[in-house]
Amino acid sequence: MLEEWTRQPEAPPRETDVETLYAAFIPRQIECLGDYAKAIAGVPETFEGLRSRVVRIGSTTGYTRPMLEFLVDRAREQGCEPDCAICPGDVPGGGRPAPWMCYLNAIRLEISPLWTMVKIGDTPSDIAEGPDAGMWTIGVTRTSNEAGLTAEEWDAATAAARDAAIAQASKRLRDAGAHNLVESAGDCLAAIDEIAGRIASSARP
Repeated sequence: MLEEWTRQPEAPPRETDVETLYAAFIPRQIECLGDYAKAIAGVPETFEGLRSRVVRIGSTTGYTRPMLEFLVDRAREQGCEPDCAICPGDVPGGGRPAPWMCYLNAIRLEISPLWTMVKIGDTPSDIAEGPDAGMWTIGVTRTSNEAGLTAEEWDAATAAARDAAIAQASKRLRDAGAHNLVESAGDCLAAIDEIAGRIASSARP
């Protein structure tokens, strides 16, 4: 992109140019988000299961606040509203894998100690955020960015391609520090119950 910019009869790119481009990009990004804001199968039921266990739900993201608010609204319509949702702009020091967004969730949710919390994620930086904050972590494989397959692409894939996608995602998430792995974000309850048992037995992440 820098090479293309310098081919034009313009001055070298400046910080103000970056800010202008980013400001123009945000509305387009939000517009696109609406096409991909459908809840993954089983996630609304997982929210219900967590509520029935009196588990409070927080969220961290790499999105900006306007993008996050848009997605929270879409999630609410589908029964997936978190109790707290934090973006990088809410904390000093940047986003993932730094622990600051997890810390702010804990503060706003009034939960301590940190080892009673579970971080669920589908990218290495998403997972690394958990151990950095002293939390348990669950890595999501099949429905993750690491697998990189839509539901339609997964259904059309061969068994070998599916196995390869799961293996790739599993390795990267394990390497990032995942304590447990699940295939879908809608399949987390059993893993959360297992972690709760470990906590009750005095285990720590």
